[in-house]
Amino acid sequence: MRLYEVFGSDTLLSYLVDHLQSPTCTITKVSDGFYLGSSYIDVLLVVTGNIGLGAGLLSVLKQIDPNFDKKKRDEKVKICIDGILYILNGIINAKYNHWGLQIIQSNSSDTTKIGKIINSINGNKTFTVTKTIQTRIIVQARYEEFEEADKQPYTGMEIWNIARNDEHVARALYYYAKAGNEDRYNLNKVREEIEGDVGYGTLVKWIGEFKIEAFQEWANDPSISGGESRHSKGGYIKFIREYFMKNKRNYKNKIAPGSPCPIDFCELLLKWISTK
Repeated sequence: MRLYEVFGSDTLLSYLVDHLQSPTCTITKVSDGFYLGSSYIDVLLVVTGNIGLGAGLLSVLKQIDPNFDKKKRDEKVKICIDGILYILNGIINAKYNHWGLQIIQSNSSDTTKIGKIINSINGNKTFTVTKTIQTRIIVQARYEEFEEADKQPYTGMEIWNIARNDEHVARALYYYAKAGNEDRYNLNKVREEIEGDVGYGTLVKWIGEFKIEAFQEWANDPSISGGESRHSKGGYIKFIREYFMKNKRNYKNKIAPGSPCPIDFCELLLKWISTK
């Protein structure tokens, strides 16, 4: 079994040690830190091909690298670690409203601590190092806040078990982990995954057509979002005409420049996942 040291808030990691215990994704406390382990990684270390990988996780791995199937074993393992962490961080961001985990830890003095790897073979442990996704600022939250969040369906552990086998959910969480609060491209990809799964009509029932159309402005119109927009002004005009013609509606501006994202993606993600 191979374990990878991860960094994050101690409270979050302690909670995951107690509540994220699955062969496919587990956080373990070892004397010197917290470690991620997964049977998916262990399988890739010894088996040729993608045998045993959940459909949801595999779809994320191919988003990270479309040539995943052709990669060498060690490269597949690295991509798999990234994929697991992206899905897990999407869950942490949406379910617990908290920053996620990483394998590289940087501090204010610009020094970097690189997570260790534990290889456990017949009870003997050897240590090496690795590098993957970049750090985010670690914010502490109370243990009880995570407990309260998990009282609402589903728990973080249950969402992981859904995501690893559901391509739409896994990819949506992957994009959400990448997006932060203002990344128009990745938030739009989250919307596309949800709409692709449930259909436009259901999405309208859940959040209303006004918010969907306002989001299209926020994500695509440079007069609203400036340089963060997905399109130039000319590209947006073409896009919005095609969008409203497809939906047989007249276009009217919904939001003002500088407005925040019209859709609460955290709430929408949890509502959607609760239907699974």
